[in-house]
Amino acid sequence: MMYKKEYKNYSNPTLRNEGVFYYENTAVPFFMRLAVHRRLDCSQTGVILLKKTYYFFKKKSVIYNEVLADSDVFEKFYEIENGKKAQLIVIPDGSVDIQCVWKNGQMSAYICGSVMNGMVSRVNGYDKCFGARFRVGVLPGELREHLDIIMDNRILLNTVLDIPQMDAYLKEELYLEQKADIMLKLFEHESVAAENTLITYLVKEIEKKKGHVLVSELVDTTGYSHRYANHVFKTNVGCSIKKYAGIIRLQESLACLMNQDDDAIYSELGYYDQAHFIKDFKNFTASTPSVFKKNSGKFMVV
Repeated sequence: MMYKKEYKNYSNPTLRNEGVFYYENTAVPFFMRLAVHRRLDCSQTGVILLKKTYYFFKKKSVIYNEVLADSDVFEKFYEIENGKKAQLIVIPDGSVDIQCVWKNGQMSAYICGSVMNGMVSRVNGYDKCFGARFRVGVLPGELREHLDIIMDNRILLNTVLDIPQMDAYLKEELYLEQKADIMLKLFEHESVAAENTLITYLVKEIEKKKGHVLVSELVDTTGYSHRYANHVFKTNVGCSIKKYAGIIRLQESLACLMNQDDDAIYSELGYYDQAHFIKDFKNFTASTPSVFKKNSGKFMVV
């Protein structure tokens, strides 16, 4: 059997702060390549630590948990339990995920590209969702070849990538850390392209500048033509450099509103036209800035 390990020292899952899930004892086996176990506190609206993908009302019966991955391929693993089918809104994050979803004990696996506009999430219809997020620009070759149909979409994983016996190993009742370790092992032998230094540079610069960049000037610093740089970026990330920068800028604006720092939206993110910002934000979140800010203390944003 490919995966047979004993897990010890797990205490029972505990609910704290209106339904956010974490472990009292986060000790995990030494062989697990996972980094920080993120303990989410609904009472904090705090700093954005990672790009966000979903938001929902805290008092809904949604349990969310995630672990960061110490991996060249995956960024993080997360789990959503939503037995009562509360409404989650999904927002653009520029990422590609594998999502394994369960309904009535049956699992289906999908490859999901970042949405390009905020909308009601498709995970709402399932009891549980386990997600594995790839690092930006790092994908198995078979997935990279299908990025044009993956982005802003979700398709059955087995139509583009064959992972034998995934459903046999990934059981709904396993802890998140166990599922994550299995996913890492399932992808150990997948052919994943080496990290592209051009993409790494562009992504880091865009994120460092909070998406507020002039793409032509950024590309000029690489020494490559705009056409070539954009082609390489889109082939590996799934969207243009300009689109990714726009996603990051709106992610940062979300953080500003959550922290009640409206001024930073205009002073740091380069929005000079309020009407333009309102339009972009509404497309991004399916909510206006004023409505989101008013309810930010009631939302869980993950």
